[in-house]
Amino acid sequence: MQPLPPSSETLAERVQSLLGERSAHAFAVKHGIPYTTLQRILQGKTIPKGKQLQAIAQAGEVTVDWLLYGGEKPQPNALDSEVTMLELGEENVRIPLINLQVGAGNGYEVITEEISEYLTLPRRLIAKERGLNPNSLHAVTVMGDSMSPEFNPGDIVFLDVEKTHPGEGIYIVRLDNAIVIKRMQVLAGKSIKLNSHNPIYEPITIDLETSGESFQILGRVVWSLRKF
Repeated sequence: MQPLPPSSETLAERVQSLLGERSAHAFAVKHGIPYTTLQRILQGKTIPKGKQLQAIAQAGEVTVDWLLYGGEKPQPNALDSEVTMLELGEENVRIPLINLQVGAGNGYEVITEEISEYLTLPRRLIAKERGLNPNSLHAVTVMGDSMSPEFNPGDIVFLDVEKTHPGEGIYIVRLDNAIVIKRMQVLAGKSIKLNSHNPIYEPITIDLETSGESFQILGRVVWSLRKF
């Protein structure tokens, strides 16, 4: 007997269960899945094929058949997970550099959010000296001049993708289909202001109650590498 065709709605529920407490953006960039595609999957608007479907199954330690048709959920292999976590040993960590240009200005249109390469850095530098969790860090490249002189074009910034709630500090956010880096200021009520360091750029005020999907916090900037 042939199985029924897969349902995009039940697929969305199973993928959401794989995310758990993780943000969709963190899950997407960590596993090389375009974020816009993952959003459409979670909204029940599409069924992925080929490599994207396999990437989601591998990330969630399930089978493609379970993603498409459900049934008994496969048990993750604890030994495989342990090997993955330990593959670089104790001395170094790998931070994914995401193929995004983060606009310090009006932003750059998002084309892809796949991993372009990994930055191998001493664990001591990340975890011990700065107290950061390497597993929640992603790196992106700054473009534009609105955050100069603190961040200049070509600088690499590291964001903690677990810090996605409004707060005081420098954040990377999505405005419609553009990504920008700004200093966030929490206002009275449920509003925030996004400020630039360069005074030629006007502040942007966001009403969190009405912004909907047009605004999203991708992470808080916690460190940077300066391009000289």
